[in-house]
Amino acid sequence: MSIRRKSRLALPGAFTSGNLFFGFYAVIAAIRLELTLATWFVIFGGILDFIDGKVAKFSRAYSRFGTELDSLADIITFGVAPAVIMFTFFLRERGEWSWLLVLGFLFAGTLRLARYNVEDPGPGKKVFNGLPIPVAGISLVSFIPFSMTPLYQRYFSAADYEKFLSVFIVLISILMISNIQYPNFPSLRRGGLVGPLAVASMVLFGIGIFTVPDYIFFPLSFLYVISGLVKTVAIGLWEKSADRGP
Repeated sequence: MSIRRKSRLALPGAFTSGNLFFGFYAVIAAIRLELTLATWFVIFGGILDFIDGKVAKFSRAYSRFGTELDSLADIITFGVAPAVIMFTFFLRERGEWSWLLVLGFLFAGTLRLARYNVEDPGPGKKVFNGLPIPVAGISLVSFIPFSMTPLYQRYFSAADYEKFLSVFIVLISILMISNIQYPNFPSLRRGGLVGPLAVASMVLFGIGIFTVPDYIFFPLSFLYVISGLVKTVAIGLWEKSADRGP
């Protein structure tokens, strides 16, 4: 392998290593009961995970080794860390066997990554079969900072968030190992079908991250989680209606 090729592979690997660092430190922060800090470390890991995929694509540094390394980092950042955070956040007080709930989430995430590695079509993929584990992990832990916002305190504080999170954990666990398709991030190329819309979305998302981050991650990731399920149900009902005929 040439030095130039090695240097191209090292760049996305550096972002993957950063993802692993944030994921491991999120676990440490959760053990120290610094749950908000742990949540942001998972989110930082998600940002680096997104960047390393784009860097690998644009630098043509895609490799099977990189895919395997990325999955190993992902299971820590978006599997183990969210499981520990959720157990510390509310499950530790819900009975001796409450940890089994997040163990199921971790098993589902592991199966999701194993299936992804087997089915991986390369950097040009347009859809994911099953909910991607980074979105699953971020959607779960980002509830913590969102629950501290004035918006949540005003309109949702009376809700039983423990029951909601318990059901949500089961739902995203099932969605990760399902065959429901979720879209990959749209192309930013000028000739892409939704290129300009994707650019505008990224700009707005970037502004939101720096101005109101507590409000951004949970609502958007929750909508992404639900969108695949709603789309699949709607298509199924449409096809069933079409088969019946007039």
